[in-house]
Amino acid sequence: MKDNAPKDLQTLYRIFNLIKLLSAPPYYKVSELAKRLEVSDKTVYSYLQLLESVGYEPDKNKHHQYFLPMDRGRKPADGLEVDDAKYLQEMLWQMPDTDQRRNQLLLWLNRQYAIGPVVENLTRYTPAEHRSRLTQALELRKQVRLINYRGADGGLSPQRHLDPVAFQQDYTYLYAYDLEKEDYRQFHLGRIGYVEVLETDISRDHVQAIPDLFGWTGGTWFNVRLELSERAKQLLLEEYPQARPSIVPLTGGQWLADLRVKGFPGVGRWCLGLCAEVRVLEGGDGAAFRVYLNEKWGEGF
Repeated sequence: MKDNAPKDLQTLYRIFNLIKLLSAPPYYKVSELAKRLEVSDKTVYSYLQLLESVGYEPDKNKHHQYFLPMDRGRKPADGLEVDDAKYLQEMLWQMPDTDQRRNQLLLWLNRQYAIGPVVENLTRYTPAEHRSRLTQALELRKQVRLINYRGADGGLSPQRHLDPVAFQQDYTYLYAYDLEKEDYRQFHLGRIGYVEVLETDISRDHVQAIPDLFGWTGGTWFNVRLELSERAKQLLLEEYPQARPSIVPLTGGQWLADLRVKGFPGVGRWCLGLCAEVRVLEGGDGAAFRVYLNEKWGEGF
């Protein structure tokens, strides 16, 4: 028997999104569904056939708009009840962690309901797999979507829609144009949940800029000298190992980080997360950096 189940996580996401679109008004025609899912009309029809084969029974109204005839007894846009999602999650955790379908569904549950462990514990996707998909996107000049990207501050972004430009720092980072924020950013491959390669071509030609340690690509170099606690030093090296040559010991267990940066926003965001353990020292552009921090976040640096 032919196995009609989706094999790729990109397909799985689209089918879940299709179910959501079919579950509540306004309803859409096939051409409108195709536009929202970024696929062809033919692919939408194949998804509808798949849903029918597993018991969803999609139907269409007199306007040729498709929907799922489900009596759910609550708001149509709610999706799964939280209790149902938790029950499904518990069942999935009992499956072997080598089962890719199990990992994909756990990732989707985390994305939709923010329950259970953080995303990196839900999947076995690795930076090597991210590199492979991003290399494909770069070669084909296709846009990508980063699913569940965890920022340096620990915040989780469900989606980042990007034009990929190049790998940087020995394939540790992706340099890309963020289409929502309309700005160039660096993305650490180790903090990506999943890479979805889209069918859409990149929006324009891009020129790779040389970023500083923190991924900032301003036009001018500045010198910033920071006094770090032992913990701050360790966190800096874990996040930015290429900073090691710029760090030397001071007396009293403190450390000096003598950094060259292309602007204050990148290093400023890092300092903000450790403000009690970082002190801006005199020299270089320290005075200007301290003014920037105090104007941005208040006195204390």
